[in-house]
Amino acid sequence: MRLRIVFLVIPTFVVSGCAPRGHDGSVRIGIAADLKRPNMQTVLRGAELAIDQLNAEGGGRFELAKPPAQATGAVEIAAAFRDDPSVVAVVGPADSRSSHEAAPIYSDEDGGGRHALAAVSPTSTSMSLTGLSSWLFRVCPSDAASSRAAARYVLDSLGLKRASIMYRNDSYGRGWSTAFTEAFSAGGGMVIEKNPHFADMNDWRAYAGVIKLTSPQIVLFPGSPADLAGFVRSLRAINADTPILGGDAISELEAQPREFAGVRYVAFFQASRAESPAAKAFVTAFVRKYGVMPEQRSALAYDATMLIGRAALGGTPTRVSVRDYLASIGSSRDAANGVTGRIAFDQQHDVVDKPIVIATVGR
Repeated sequence: MRLRIVFLVIPTFVVSGCAPRGHDGSVRIGIAADLKRPNMQTVLRGAELAIDQLNAEGGGRFELAKPPAQATGAVEIAAAFRDDPSVVAVVGPADSRSSHEAAPIYSDEDGGGRHALAAVSPTSTSMSLTGLSSWLFRVCPSDAASSRAAARYVLDSLGLKRASIMYRNDSYGRGWSTAFTEAFSAGGGMVIEKNPHFADMNDWRAYAGVIKLTSPQIVLFPGSPADLAGFVRSLRAINADTPILGGDAISELEAQPREFAGVRYVAFFQASRAESPAAKAFVTAFVRKYGVMPEQRSALAYDATMLIGRAALGGTPTRVSVRDYLASIGSSRDAANGVTGRIAFDQQHDVVDKPIVIATVGR
């Protein structure tokens, strides 16, 4: 049965119990990302493809709402969507810092929650987000889960016991480093040193020299793609070939496979390993629409958008009903089968038992 969309006249500020609609009666899903940033285009493409799929299924009329051009920061984007009565929920934010900054806006703390709306992040992995807001969800595993998977991989698949960690000196890097160390030590491994670094460093020669001197079997690098690129170049300049394993953000280096071939990273989806019918169909549709293979952020954004769409089709699509539907996935409602794997949320809205693989640049 097709969802009958009825045009409603609603006030400037939406109350969470009212049904948001666009001017043409469409169900609007926001994309909470600064789309002027080049790396956000992969998130946008995944969301766009999901909107195509939802509309093709005939269950209703969906539209993707982009942030206003003048809204650039995470808080400004969140406020714009919160105050837009036509938006039922948002996909994003797409990074942990933005999710942390914008969470109080999406939960409408200043307004007592009357205008709150759910935010489903595709790629915010920080452990600090766990339980932060009842309106915040994420379809990617947390850094705690990723670092434990990395420790098991180093110990069991590579058979290595001595590791060094070069971590970004912020909540992400420190949390990742601590969780990896605990899991690695419990499995019989030894972290021989931990070296913090600041973001956007220009000179990595000293860090490369330390690694060559101490000779770990592998270096864990929870940091940004740009910083890892500088570190790798400095290592290779002194003929140090120590294996490197980074976090999920390192997938960006796939765009430079010749220079960074062999660098490993945590991944939540790989198009080349798509096995389920849903994942294969997603890859085929993505290549047909955009002419390139999808990367993990596109797949995760697709899953986040589809979850919101399914929630909107589960009844009258109010902001509260969408949030409650999402919260029930994996508890009172069956887990969802996303293109990135099974999706079920715990009570703190973290995804549980999500597949994690270790990918290698250039392979």
